[in-house]
Amino acid sequence: MQSDSAKLASAGLFGRSLVGAAGRAPRTGVVNGLPAVPPALAVEVDRPGLESLLDAACRRRLTIVTAGPGWGKTTVVARWIRQHPDGAPRAVTWLTLEASDDSPAAFWGAVLRSIAQVGVVPERHPLHSVTAAAGVNDEVLLAMFRALDSLPEPLLIVLDDFHHIENPNVLAALNELVAHDTGVRLMLLTRSEPALGLHRLRLRGDLAEIGVADLAFDVDGVRRLARGAESLDLTLEQVQYVLARTEGWPAGVRLATMHLSRTRSDGDLESFAGTDPSVAEYLVAEVLGRHDASTREFLYRTSVAERLDGGLADAIVAGGNGLARLEMLASANHFVVSVDPERTVYRYHPLLRDLLLHTLQRDDPDGYRDAHRAAARWLVSHNDPVRALRHATAARDWPLVAEVFFQASPCIVGVQRYAVSRELMAIPFQSLPSSADLELCAAGLDLVSGNLDAMAVHVNAARRNSAHPGELPPIAHALLENLAAAAARLTGDAPGVIAASDAALAFLANAHPGRAADGHRAIAMTQRAVGLLWSGDIATAREAFAAMDRDDRGADFALTIIGVRSHLAWCDVLLGRLSDGEATARAVIADASDKGWTSLLQLRPAYIALATSRMLQGDTSEAVQAVASGLAADVGGVELWPTIALRLTKASVAVSRNRPRAAAAALSHTVSRERDWSSSPLLADMAVRAWTDQNLLVSGAILAVGTGRSGLELDYRSATFWSSRARSDFARGDLAAAERSAANVPDQPESDDLADLLASIEAWLVRALVADGNRHPREAIEAIGRALELARAQSLVRPFLVTGSERTVDLLRRIGMGSERPDEFVARVLALSSPRQFNGPEPEPLIEPLTERELAVLGELSTMKSNAEIASEFYVSINTVKAHLKNLYRKLDVRSRREAVRRGRELGLLR
Repeated sequence: MQSDSAKLASAGLFGRSLVGAAGRAPRTGVVNGLPAVPPALAVEVDRPGLESLLDAACRRRLTIVTAGPGWGKTTVVARWIRQHPDGAPRAVTWLTLEASDDSPAAFWGAVLRSIAQVGVVPERHPLHSVTAAAGVNDEVLLAMFRALDSLPEPLLIVLDDFHHIENPNVLAALNELVAHDTGVRLMLLTRSEPALGLHRLRLRGDLAEIGVADLAFDVDGVRRLARGAESLDLTLEQVQYVLARTEGWPAGVRLATMHLSRTRSDGDLESFAGTDPSVAEYLVAEVLGRHDASTREFLYRTSVAERLDGGLADAIVAGGNGLARLEMLASANHFVVSVDPERTVYRYHPLLRDLLLHTLQRDDPDGYRDAHRAAARWLVSHNDPVRALRHATAARDWPLVAEVFFQASPCIVGVQRYAVSRELMAIPFQSLPSSADLELCAAGLDLVSGNLDAMAVHVNAARRNSAHPGELPPIAHALLENLAAAAARLTGDAPGVIAASDAALAFLANAHPGRAADGHRAIAMTQRAVGLLWSGDIATAREAFAAMDRDDRGADFALTIIGVRSHLAWCDVLLGRLSDGEATARAVIADASDKGWTSLLQLRPAYIALATSRMLQGDTSEAVQAVASGLAADVGGVELWPTIALRLTKASVAVSRNRPRAAAAALSHTVSRERDWSSSPLLADMAVRAWTDQNLLVSGAILAVGTGRSGLELDYRSATFWSSRARSDFARGDLAAAERSAANVPDQPESDDLADLLASIEAWLVRALVADGNRHPREAIEAIGRALELARAQSLVRPFLVTGSERTVDLLRRIGMGSERPDEFVARVLALSSPRQFNGPEPEPLIEPLTERELAVLGELSTMKSNAEIASEFYVSINTVKAHLKNLYRKLDVRSRREAVRRGRELGLLR
């Protein structure tokens, strides 16, 4: 015969699923063919009225089932899904939420993982690509909502324990989702009404609400439960007495029927209260009271873990036999259940766990902290540092938190970055003395939060505090150096990036092998490659990026790999492989678009690569749009090098479009930062060329490169320096000086470097123009032919469009004379040289760049869609669209849609 506690558990006293709340593992399981839907309990009661309500509710966009513990929310909805396939949608995903899910990244990440298990998402569907790994911004939400809307069949998302979700960004996004008619239906099971904009849904009839009055047992329900669970036939008087005492509360009704079954005394209900305290009293008396002291101690201490296996149980309670004890407790149904098919992972019923935790923390606070410490140490030694960090913070053992964080720290650039930062935020930094380990925790938190200036301060403090030998373990030193490299990237210190990365790799040579060391090694190698790139060693940087790209590290490093591939695209363009670089850039941007990541800072090198390739080959329209998207990619902080490179590229594109004021405006943002970029040969070459182009476009006057008169005095003399000086000399009419400057540029590039290739083309063009000016036509034709020979392979038309102007065009026309077969490349250059290409007055330049969402809204304005249609397109409210339009009009300096579209076309932001 079952014990009372066994009956209580099997009948679902608290109306609570025994599967699905223990953590991530149960969410991906399949129960009765339905992903993570709680299984049937041993005794369940038919609730036809409730099931009818649910049948009608699932046709609404949002259903909220609201009641406190023990009201049967989970049991009723799970039974309805299992028993009523015609009433419920065919595709259902069930997600039981936890307090740790209360952030946009954690919440939407869990939702996406849950949906992936349903089987409703076809292969190659966009929903497979959407991820919350890099955080959740408007772009990620839009990609996700559009993907959900395109599912081939309706999907019901059940979110159990929704009362854990209070984050305003999560709630706002859910508001937007249910405000639009998609194939998704939401059902929230919660203890309290969520802070959602429910009034609009109520007015539209899109909200179904099920509450205590609907969940309460009636006479028939009490009789069916008593008969099914206890084989009792209660009289009407007994049923009415039960209902009077419990007010229909299912947990109380179950306790009452068990009480009657135990006493077998008709009408003996005087001693039964049927209130919440009686539940706790029952748990103490019937669950804990029936075990010996050793088992009670086991239950108390192991309750600190949300889910348990034998190893973790043994680590928390010494003495072994943890798995055997869990199996024994589960077989007796003492509120302990397995959550995996192999029966190796277990969890305690939530209310039992709450009672155990409360009692342990109250009566044995030292034991409570010791249990968490033991769990943290075991988990970190078994490659689960993020869960370990949660236990360390619960113990409020800050040295242990730092120790665990060192092992979890590679995650701050991966998919679990927000889970790590959530735990670090629990550290009371202000009330603790500064130490190297806590300064590193603060720096890691700042990195995830995007507070990079503050991160640099904490890195310096950690370095000062770690001066003593043995102050930090090797893995912590590697973390410190990787953070120092990130801080150096912020200030544009390429040698500093390389030195810090090398130091990290040196420390890792002595670190204990494992995931943390592997993760930091990947981070150090990536940052070292970035430093090499911007210091001018492009070929070596490319080799390093390619090696990282080949080393597939899975989803944890998806964000890092996006950045690696973005840099690969830029490297290929810089090495003169425009086709390869452009193809890689397009692939990276497309992949990022599928994920909702195109506004991330990591995409900037890809946008620069695409803009540069298109500009050099004469497609300035796409180059303008690539630059605009690159400037809008600012999520994740600020990094100096790609920001300056984008501004310089924007200036060069403006020159190509005959927009001198736009070029000057773009360059004005870089002059004040000369000390930051002049140490980078790559940026210095870009700046010299852009400034030369802009000055020649404005007046054909000199750009006195290297003389100090231009504000661009440099300490080195590259091929770009000399070709730019040659062009300036020619512009001011000094043909001899132009020829001397051009002579410093190799006739043929000495490497695959794009800057050297462009310099050689420019130098040959200057030689051609000088020869033409000196009336040496044969030499002029020969020189421009050499320039064409160098430019033709990569279709580099731009040097011919910005050097020599009309005289270059005349020389190109001479080449075509007398030729039986027209030169297609020359013809393309001549076509792009047409003065009609960019005629009309130059529009006022755009000073403040548009955001990714503002660019997208501007694109919709040209279709003449209404605000409501645009709101529907982006799954936002009309007020949100109006806010975007207000910012858009301000930045474009216009007052109407028509003016915004006209200005967008003038600026090249619209085609």
